[in-house]
Amino acid sequence: MSDVCLNDSLVSQYLKYTFNKDFDKNKIRNLLKYIHPFIVSKNQHKIFDDPSMCSQINNDPLLNLVDNVNNESLVKATTLKLQLVDKCDTSSSFTEVNIVPLFAHMEKIDMSIGATYENSDGKDKAIKHISALLSDAKWIKITDSYLAANPSQWDENKNILNTLLPKKSIDIIIVTNEFNKKSELETLYDLWEIRAEAISDNIHDRYIETDKIKILLSSGIYNLSASSNKDMTYRVKIKS
Repeated sequence: MSDVCLNDSLVSQYLKYTFNKDFDKNKIRNLLKYIHPFIVSKNQHKIFDDPSMCSQINNDPLLNLVDNVNNESLVKATTLKLQLVDKCDTSSSFTEVNIVPLFAHMEKIDMSIGATYENSDGKDKAIKHISALLSDAKWIKITDSYLAANPSQWDENKNILNTLLPKKSIDIIIVTNEFNKKSELETLYDLWEIRAEAISDNIHDRYIETDKIKILLSSGIYNLSASSNKDMTYRVKIKS
């Protein structure tokens, strides 16, 4: 099973890239951000008229070559039910994701990286990964409505933040409800510049954001802790 499919133009670009011909570097760079097995139809490029080339291309671990079908059938055959494109067709009946740099930053669908932990097991790996993601940040914003709302969980939240946040001079913005723990956090490391912002009514999810990435947390910071047996998922999106 293939995860996604490509429009004709991106099939052409990928083949040029494969054979090291004159390909569009920006398109390929953005295409590879969505690196997943692709399903490709033989009618998408004339190169597939040559059986020897088909045999060679069939060895490509990313390409699954199928007999002639239309775009709608290609999309239906994918796991993620979408087509990567470099130009949008507003009349199409399926989901398209535009990878052209000019439009890619506006796309809401992305191939993010992350993990799900069903209980407390292995959450130390998530903390280690998120800590590394924050290590070279220029600033960090933590959005969690209940970060300090539960007194019984605050000490654990503080310990997690102490592990996650880099020990360097950096601005840290805490977006939450009625945050009164600024001085406690500042005692953990004296070069942190911490300020609090009120959370808006339309924010429900939890986030950790930097100048480079945005991490979506399925639940509060506390559930990164081994003290919590609740499930936790995090997803990392690279900002354009």
